[in-house]
Amino acid sequence: MAAGGYKYFNLGSTSGGGTYEPHFGSFYDTTTQTTLGGTPETMRLNTTDISDGFSIVSGSRITAAYAGIYNLQFSAQIQKTQGGSSEDIYIWPRINGVNVPVSSTRLTLANNGVFIVAAWNFLINLSAGSYVELMWYSTDPHIELFYEASPVAGTIPAIPSIIVTIEKVN
Repeated sequence: MAAGGYKYFNLGSTSGGGTYEPHFGSFYDTTTQTTLGGTPETMRLNTTDISDGFSIVSGSRITAAYAGIYNLQFSAQIQKTQGGSSEDIYIWPRINGVNVPVSSTRLTLANNGVFIVAAWNFLINLSAGSYVELMWYSTDPHIELFYEASPVAGTIPAIPSIIVTIEKVN
């Protein structure tokens, strides 16, 4: 067993095979995240659930200790709090401060007080020491990533504004 009790797997023959090290992380945020509108924002993460090979730097940068191809998955609870017209929110990944080309998705929020969940995944290539961030943008200052501490007191767990998991696939 390796550090943390995780088994490494040999993925090849005895002549030229490699070793797979299952690095991963699970993170979330326990705040409602807002925007002033018209400026790209990072999705913040304030809690590490479990991690082997990743750390959160500067509150949003999921930083890899090891190079590899990773599956980055997230879900974000989004709400429009006021205003009468439909508004858009865009979400995309950024690696080392650079937008990943052809990666954004637009969601339209038509009504106030309705919750939607954005959830998808990306395969990304990270070098040791590189980081990935999830970005969001809206021109409407009334769109937020919503956190709820106690949906039904004593019955239902809290709802994070964002949940992110990342795991090595090679």
